Amino acid sequence: MRYLKVLARYGLIAVCIVLGIAAFVVIRSELYALNTDRTNIEIPIAVHLVRNVDIKHSDVTLRNWVGHAQVADTLLPEVNRIWQQAGISWKLVRVEELRLNPGDVSDIKNTIMDAGRDGAWKNIRTRHRRLTEFSDQRSGASPRFHVFVLPYLGWLISGEAGTGENGKQYVFLGAWYDDVWALVEAKVQPRGIGALKKAIPVRRKRLTSKRRMESMAETMGNILGRDLGLYARTCAEGCLMGGTGSDGETLTAYQIGKARSRVNAVSFLVKLFDMIELLWLRIKWGWPKRICSEQGC
Repeated sequence: MRYLKVLARYGLIAVCIVLGIAAFVVIRSELYALNTDRTNIEIPIAVHLVRNVDIKHSDVTLRNWVGHAQVADTLLPEVNRIWQQAGISWKLVRVEELRLNPGDVSDIKNTIMDAGRDGAWKNIRTRHRRLTEFSDQRSGASPRFHVFVLPYLGWLISGEAGTGENGKQYVFLGAWYDDVWALVEAKVQPRGIGALKKAIPVRRKRLTSKRRMESMAETMGNILGRDLGLYARTCAEGCLMGGTGSDGETLTAYQIGKARSRVNAVSFLVKLFDMIELLWLRIKWGWPKRICSEQGC
């Protein structure tokens, strides 16, 4: 009986601790929405154009067509327009071209195509890890945020976030992608059957339907949001972080407050709280239905 009382006591303490942490995370999340400061925060960012990784897909050779002028004059101004609502601007510190040695070229190509071949989570994680390692080797000491543009990232993936050494944050963009909605409407997911599309830098006309045919700039803005601690599919329609089914660029007050608080690197404890926060958000908004791919589109 004594042991049962001790067990019950420690069990109650454990439950109280868990509930306390959960309450703290929920309160912290709600406090983000109360932060009305929109003083401009300028964040340095570097863009790396990977040139000699030509990928064969659907009998087409995919090359990186994005140039310096498109980054400086088209992509970044659109990203800044989107993030202006949060009082965040991205300052381009450099655009550089990367040419890899033959061994790295083969490694990157195989990693990307393996991740898209059978959709296995193991291959998806391998791609993410390899791209992050590749970026750590080539990003340099500063700044903290880097964008790597490759010809193609894999099956149904137009962009991906990554966290590297010393708190570095990466955005991986594909200059080509698979047409998600063409496959969804056909109710099939044939790998590479007439579904390949060249990414558009900026969407000139706002969409009124629920088709999220996002531009490269919108993808970049979305992935930068993930690098700033935001989550996909955690708001209603019309949101930048709304995921599939959203056709907008709006950031909620909560997302703005959190993004502004994450301009600097965060500790392990903060990341732990973020994991609990994500669980709460999933309960609040519902767990996403993966209608198009294993990692999201």
